Amino acid sequence: MNKIAVVILAAGRGTRMKSSLPKVLHCLAGRPILEHVLSVADGINQNKQVVVIGPEIKTIINPISEKWPNIEFVIQSERLGTGDALKVAQPSIGEYDGDILVLYGDVPLITINTLNTLIENYRNQEAGIAILSFKPKNPQGYGRIVCESDNLVSRVVEHVETTEEEKNIEICNSGIFVSNAKILSQQLDKLDNHNSKNEYFLTDIFSHAFNDGHKCIHMEVEDETEIYGINDKVQLAEAEKIMQQRLRVAALESGVEMIDPSTVWLSSDTLIEENVTIEPNVFFGPNVSIQSGSRIRAFCHLEGVKVGENAIIGPFARLRPDTNIGNNTRIGNFVEVKMARIGDQTKINHLSYIGDANIGSDSNIGAGTITCNYDGYKKSQTEIGNKVFIGSNSSLIAPLNIGDRSIVGAGSVVNKDVSDDSIVVARAKQEERSGAAARRRKRENKNDDS
Repeated sequence: MNKIAVVILAAGRGTRMKSSLPKVLHCLAGRPILEHVLSVADGINQNKQVVVIGPEIKTIINPISEKWPNIEFVIQSERLGTGDALKVAQPSIGEYDGDILVLYGDVPLITINTLNTLIENYRNQEAGIAILSFKPKNPQGYGRIVCESDNLVSRVVEHVETTEEEKNIEICNSGIFVSNAKILSQQLDKLDNHNSKNEYFLTDIFSHAFNDGHKCIHMEVEDETEIYGINDKVQLAEAEKIMQQRLRVAALESGVEMIDPSTVWLSSDTLIEENVTIEPNVFFGPNVSIQSGSRIRAFCHLEGVKVGENAIIGPFARLRPDTNIGNNTRIGNFVEVKMARIGDQTKINHLSYIGDANIGSDSNIGAGTITCNYDGYKKSQTEIGNKVFIGSNSSLIAPLNIGDRSIVGAGSVVNKDVSDDSIVVARAKQEERSGAAARRRKRENKNDDS
C-alpha cells in the first residue's frame, strides 16, 4: 500500500481569539482543537506526521508529544503565508517518496471517511494533486477553484485576488489536499510572494502543477460543516454546537436514551453503553464512561469518572475526576464525590461529600456525611468497609478506617479507626435543664420592661 504522510499547519497566531491561550489549544468537546485533527489523522493509514507551529506556541509540544510521541514539530518563525508554512515543513518531507496529506490545526470537524475518500479518489484517478472542495452558501473569504473541465483543476485563486467574474464561481477551496510528495516539493520551490498581501500563497502550487502537466482534481465534500474553520470564539461556539450534535446522534444511534438531547453536553471521549438513560441538563466532561442500564438523572456534572451497571446518579450530583462508581450503586441529589471508589450496591443518597475515599459494597452513607480529607496541609484517605451504616450528619476525619458491618451513630465526629461489627457514637453529651427556657423568657421580658 502507498505510503502517506500527514502535515498539519497549526502556526496561526489566533489573534482574533483574543486570548493568551494558543488558538489550537482551545477546547472543543472537552479536548484541544488540535487533538481532534490529530485523532482524525490517526485514522489515516499514515506513517509520518509533521505539525507546523509558531515560535510563541511551543507550549503545544509537551502535552501533544505525551499522547503522540512520534510527531515531528517544526517552527514557522515568520508568518509569511500558508505556502511558507508548508515550505518550513519541506525539509521533513523533502526526501519522502510517498503521498502528502495537508490538514489544518484549526479545522477540527473533518472526518476520517471524507479524508479516506479523498485519498482513494486521488489514487484511483492517478492524480498528482487532489483538493477537497465545497460549495458554501456564502463564499465570502474563500478561494475559488477554477476548472478546465469537470473536476480537472487549472488553478485556485485566493479570495483577495479574485476578479469579479471569478467571484461568481461556486466551487471553493477547503485548503485540505493530498499530493505526491515529489510533485509538492517541486511546486513549493516555485512559490513567490508577488501578490496583494506579499505572502506565499499555498494555492499557487495548483496552477504551477497544472502548467507542468500534472493532473489536479477536486472532490466536493458532502457536509460543509466538515471544513468549518475556527478563527474566533464565535466560530468556536458554532463548532461546539456542530460537534455536540454529532456526538448526541452517535450516542442515540448506539442505544443511549436521551430525554432531551439538546440539553446534554458530551466530550469527544465520552463512552456510554446501550440501555443508559440520560435525563435533561447533564454535562459530561472528559474521560467519562457509563455502563449499561445506568441512569444519569437531571442536572448532573460528571468528569473523569467510571459508572458501573444499573447505577443511578443524581439528580444534582457532581462526580469529579478519579471516581469509580460500582454496579447498582445510588449517588443521590446534592452529593459530590471526588477521587473515590464506591462499591456495588452502596447508597449515598443525599447531601454528602465523599473525597479521597474507598467505600465497600452494600454500605449506606447517611445525609450530610462528609469525609474531612484535608487538614490545610495534606489530603488523607478514608476507608469504609462493606455493609457499613453511617448515620446522618457524620464527620469522618481522615486518615480513618471504618471496618466491615460497623455502625456510626448520627451526628458523630469520628477521628479514630472503627473495628469490624462495632457501633460508635462520637458526639457531645446532651444535657436537659428542665424549665430553663421559661426562666430565660421571664428574665428577658423583665429586661425589656426596664
